[in-house]
Amino acid sequence: MVIAGLGNPGKKYEGTRHNVGFDLVDAFVREHNGSWAKKREFEADVATIERDGRRILLVKPKTYVNESGRAVGAVCRYYRIEPTGLVVVYDEVNLELGHLRISTGGSAGGHNGVRSLIRHLGPDFLRFRIGIGPRAPAGITLSDFVLGKFSREQKELLESKEKEFLEALHLLIDSGANSAMNQVNQKQKIQNEPNESEL
Repeated sequence: MVIAGLGNPGKKYEGTRHNVGFDLVDAFVREHNGSWAKKREFEADVATIERDGRRILLVKPKTYVNESGRAVGAVCRYYRIEPTGLVVVYDEVNLELGHLRISTGGSAGGHNGVRSLIRHLGPDFLRFRIGIGPRAPAGITLSDFVLGKFSREQKELLESKEKEFLEALHLLIDSGANSAMNQVNQKQKIQNEPNESEL
C-alpha cells in the first residue's frame, strides 16, 4: 500500500492549508518511529513502515501540489501498486475545517493535485480528505486561500483532531476501504447533525 500526502515543499509553505496532507503523513511516520529518505528518482521523500507484517510506503512529493501525480505515479509504477492500493491524503475546501471524508473514485473537485494524480494514474485511488473550509474572507481566490496559513485557533482545532485522523487512517489500512468509509463517514454525519436542544 502507498499513502501519499499532498503538499508543497519548503519552509515557505509550512503551516499552510494546502499542506495538511504532508502534516498527517508526517504524524503517521512519527507515530511508527519511521524516517524519511529523499528519493530523487521519484522526486519525493519516502518512508517505509512495517505494520502487522505489511509494508506501507509513505510518500511526500517534492514536485509541488500541481504535479503530485508525476511523483506518486513513479512510486506506484516502480512498486507495481495499483491505484486501488493508493491512499491520497489532502486538503478539501468543500469540507468544514477538521471534518474528514473517505471516498474512492470521482473527479478532482477543483483540487489541482488530485487532477494531476488522475492524469497519471486514473481516478480509482482512495481519497482521505481533510476539511479546511469554508473559504474566507469573501472574495479571496482559491489559490490565496489554500496557500494561506491557519490562524492559531484553526491550528489548535486541527491538532486536536490528529489522533482521530490517524485512527481513521489505521482503520483504512487494517479493515479496507468499505469498512473505513462506512464507519468514518457515518461518524462524521452523526457529529454534524444538530442536537435536539439546538432545534
